[in-house]
Amino acid sequence: MKKRLAMLLAALMLVSCLSPAFAEEGEQARTDYERWGSYLNWTDGQKAEAFHNWDDERWDAYWYGTYDYDAGVYRAGCLELEQNDEAMTDWEADQGVYFQDFVQMGAYGAWTDAQKDQAFEQWTNLRWEAYWQAYYDSYDWPDYSQYEADSDSFDSDWYGRMAVDDGWEEQIRQEKADMGMPYPDGVNVTLNGEYLDFGGTAPVAVENRTMVPVRAFLETLGAKVEYQNGVISAVLENGDTLEMRMDSTILTCVRGDKIGEIDMGVTPWAKGQRTYIPARFAGEAMGLSVAWDSTYQVAHFTDWEEIVSGLDGRFTVLNAMLGAERERIDMEQTYAVDSTASGAVTLYGETERENGTATLSAGAKGLLQGGKLDLTYGLKLDLGSLREMLTAQMDEATLSALELMSDFQVQLRGDLGEGMFYLKGNQLDKLPDSPIPANVWLAMDMGQSIDADALYESIYTALEGQPAPTVGGLLAGSCGRLDYAYGGMAPCARVLDAAAPLEILFGDANFKTATAGNTTTYTLNMDALKLAARLRELTADETDRVGIDAVLALLTGDLKTDYALTVRMRDNKLLDCKLSGDIRLPASVTQSMPIALSFNLSIDGEHISGEYTVKGDYIGKVEMKMDIKVTESSRSVPTAPAAGEKVLDLEALTGTSPAGGLSTAMEKGLSMAAGLLK
Repeated sequence: MKKRLAMLLAALMLVSCLSPAFAEEGEQARTDYERWGSYLNWTDGQKAEAFHNWDDERWDAYWYGTYDYDAGVYRAGCLELEQNDEAMTDWEADQGVYFQDFVQMGAYGAWTDAQKDQAFEQWTNLRWEAYWQAYYDSYDWPDYSQYEADSDSFDSDWYGRMAVDDGWEEQIRQEKADMGMPYPDGVNVTLNGEYLDFGGTAPVAVENRTMVPVRAFLETLGAKVEYQNGVISAVLENGDTLEMRMDSTILTCVRGDKIGEIDMGVTPWAKGQRTYIPARFAGEAMGLSVAWDSTYQVAHFTDWEEIVSGLDGRFTVLNAMLGAERERIDMEQTYAVDSTASGAVTLYGETERENGTATLSAGAKGLLQGGKLDLTYGLKLDLGSLREMLTAQMDEATLSALELMSDFQVQLRGDLGEGMFYLKGNQLDKLPDSPIPANVWLAMDMGQSIDADALYESIYTALEGQPAPTVGGLLAGSCGRLDYAYGGMAPCARVLDAAAPLEILFGDANFKTATAGNTTTYTLNMDALKLAARLRELTADETDRVGIDAVLALLTGDLKTDYALTVRMRDNKLLDCKLSGDIRLPASVTQSMPIALSFNLSIDGEHISGEYTVKGDYIGKVEMKMDIKVTESSRSVPTAPAAGEKVLDLEALTGTSPAGGLSTAMEKGLSMAAGLLK
């Protein structure tokens, strides 16, 4: 019974992150090693597929084994030990062969038609991937114009050859039309995710460059364009100017008293009484980022300042919280630190008496003042009645580590200004190859002193000079500022899509604001019905309703959610914050059993506390708690062992010093100690 419950616990912990796990069956449920066997027996086709599609995590899983949830055992090695070295050598050799192509054949732009024909006919996806990776790694960055031009040329050749296959060209044309591109048969341009329609003067591709009608393009970007005596000039909205001559490849940019020149590589090009220019260089000269989608032949131009500004206008409340001033630390004041964190996993049995629980608790307590510290770290693990089940397949090293974690304690004290620290632990003698006795101070001379006051001041000054983070800036930085595009979607569209659910949950319209004197209180109280109303409001103009209507059905049906947030600020500083919520996911969402989640977080001056619980019906629960207190203290910070306590010197004990590197034995011991504390 307990083993079956342990398997279900994995699903419970995945769902606790609000990412429902969907079980795969049949062939996909088997590990790669079970399906593919020894690498020594792979065909060239298998190698090509794996090198092209597998990431590092999948390769690691193949070579070193995966956790088999059905059997509940850990496969320590996917290959027999005597075959492993030979297979790995074979694999590394294959990698080396594929990466030799760039060395032998050089840049793609210099290839002959015969070389291209031979490569397209004979090379696998793996071989192409390795060639371009070697090309990328060898290039002299940041000047990557030649690499980029060759990459675009390859894309054109690749998809041009695919176009002769059954219906590929027509399929792409239809997809471009479905996406709303004004020129489904050719090149398209977007600005901040919106397609630009130049009427009958469509963009064209010339020598791997997107050429656009100069007047229509620049006027769309807000510039005033003039043409006189073979000179094209454009005045931007901010007063900057661009100038180019019909007989020159140089684009001149004037910003105030600064003049810059960009070599476009081609001269302005005339067609049908229209003048075309390379879109990329004109856009970049105007401060726009450019991303090229080679599949759909779209040049995406993005004004990130405008995108970020627009997003921040929808999250002014969250931005006020993010922009709260940082409190300065008084380096002369002593602070008492008392922090604890604990977790418990419970598997339900047939009856309550048969429930099994494992617990883990950790804590740090002590004093800090400037560069001085005296802290004690503790860790306690109790597997309880789950011990036999959880340790059945563990090796001796892992079991020994678990024993240390049952009661592990380390005390650290010292002074950065003196460059001396002292360490003492109750189980350091049990670490692998450890020469350290238990409960004896170990003196560590760091080789240099550090002025903690000056260090903190430099860090604070650097942070103080940085702009406050904003929702728009964070979203753009995390998933949007790309120099490439794919799937017909502009990079800024991905940012806007990421902002949509955040706006439903924490947009300005959800908050109530109250001000009394110089104190402002922001309050949010939401439930499933309010979320449904916000979703309807924000998606009223969407025509594709399938996914939206599915979410609405959940919010107005079995899915239950309530969450609340209250934040008080005074003089742009955070006073306190409280966040709480309860969510119940029905079986229709989790595809297994109903899951209930609850959480609360409280920040009140120098005290932070929180709880998080996930319960799976009929299976078990996961509980986590934390409590952190930092208060001012009048006590002095001891930075060395008390008189009479035994102290051993690290250099004398191990034959080296921290500044010069640790011995292998010591490094292993302290590495494991650090891992346990982490």
